[in-house]
Amino acid sequence: MKEATNPTESTERMRVYASAALSPFFTSAANGCETAAQKSADSLLQDYRAATPKEIQLSAQIIAAGLATLACLSAASVAKHDSINEMLRLQREALKLHRVSDKATKMLEARKKQRTTNPKTLATAQTKWDEGTFQLAINQALDKFNDSNARVAAYMDSLRTNAQTARPDTSISE
Repeated sequence: MKEATNPTESTERMRVYASAALSPFFTSAANGCETAAQKSADSLLQDYRAATPKEIQLSAQIIAAGLATLACLSAASVAKHDSINEMLRLQREALKLHRVSDKATKMLEARKKQRTTNPKTLATAQTKWDEGTFQLAINQALDKFNDSNARVAAYMDSLRTNAQTARPDTSISE
């Protein structure tokens, strides 16, 4: 990715990029509307008040890991009907994602504190976007998010199917 000469332009470009990467987490809630999904992602990113590309990256990673954590916990709650081992596996995945989110949160807080108290001591590496780390974090979280949501959807479908087959036929035939 080519670096912009204006830091504000670079920061804004990275915010748009991060919002686009986060939009798949919001697509189903936005009824498939990509624009609404991206606006939702951008709104959450704005709440973090990130001022550097690295802060935006960390904010996006926190959001992705948090949403994936919730999805894993939802899937674990329905997995108990199938297998206790699967439920425990999903809970472990949720804990791993929570640790990733917690680590990114601590890094973000440290960078913000340093930026506000002594901005001249910030090294370029502390403000620069790390594409490899970003892609890995987002893709891992999205995989867990999608797998967990698919499990919950399958469970809900099975409940609907069971409810429909359990209903007696009340129609009168002539």
